[in-house]
Amino acid sequence: MAETMGIMMWEEIPVWQGIAFDEPIILDKAKNMLTEMVTRDKNRCGIIICS
Repeated sequence: MAETMGIMMWEEIPVWQGIAFDEPIILDKAKNMLTEMVTRDKNRCGIIICS
Protein backbone atom coordinates (compact mmCIF):
# COMPACT_ATOMS: atom_id res chain seq x y z
CA MET A 1 0.00 0.00 0.00
CA ALA A 2 2.85 2.40 0.82
CA GLU A 3 4.38 1.85 -2.62
CA THR A 4 1.13 2.72 -4.36
CA MET A 5 1.07 5.97 -2.34
CA GLY A 6 4.67 6.77 -3.36
CA ILE A 7 6.07 6.38 0.16
CA MET A 8 9.69 5.26 0.43
CA MET A 9 10.40 2.70 3.16
CA TRP A 10 13.30 1.73 5.40
CA GLU A 11 13.24 -1.99 6.15
CA GLU A 12 14.98 -3.55 9.16
CA ILE A 13 15.46 -6.97 10.67
CA PRO A 14 14.37 -7.37 14.32
CA VAL A 15 17.82 -7.16 15.92
CA TRP A 16 18.27 -4.72 18.79
CA GLN A 17 21.12 -3.25 20.77
CA GLY A 18 22.63 -5.49 23.39
CA ILE A 19 22.53 -8.60 21.19
CA ALA A 20 25.53 -10.88 21.77
CA PHE A 21 26.94 -10.97 18.23
CA ASP A 22 30.00 -12.80 19.51
CA GLU A 23 27.80 -15.91 19.81
CA PRO A 24 27.85 -17.79 16.48
CA ILE A 25 24.18 -18.84 16.67
CA ILE A 26 22.98 -15.25 17.12
CA LEU A 27 25.21 -13.93 14.35
CA ASP A 28 24.08 -16.68 11.96
CA LYS A 29 20.41 -15.90 12.68
CA ALA A 30 20.94 -12.19 12.03
CA LYS A 31 22.81 -12.88 8.78
CA ASN A 32 20.07 -15.27 7.65
CA MET A 33 17.29 -12.74 8.42
CA LEU A 34 19.11 -10.00 6.48
CA THR A 35 19.76 -12.29 3.50
CA GLU A 36 16.12 -13.41 3.39
CA MET A 37 14.87 -9.81 3.61
CA VAL A 38 17.12 -8.55 0.80
CA THR A 39 16.35 -11.57 -1.39
CA ARG A 40 12.60 -11.14 -0.87
CA ASP A 41 12.44 -7.37 -1.37
CA LYS A 42 15.38 -6.51 -3.67
CA ASN A 43 13.08 -5.57 -6.57
CA ARG A 44 10.54 -3.54 -4.60
CA CYS A 45 10.68 0.07 -5.69
CA GLY A 46 9.50 1.47 -2.35
CA ILE A 47 12.30 -0.12 -0.28
CA ILE A 48 15.20 2.31 -0.36
CA ILE A 49 17.22 1.15 2.70
CA CYS A 50 17.76 -2.28 4.26
CA SER A 51 19.40 -2.56 7.64
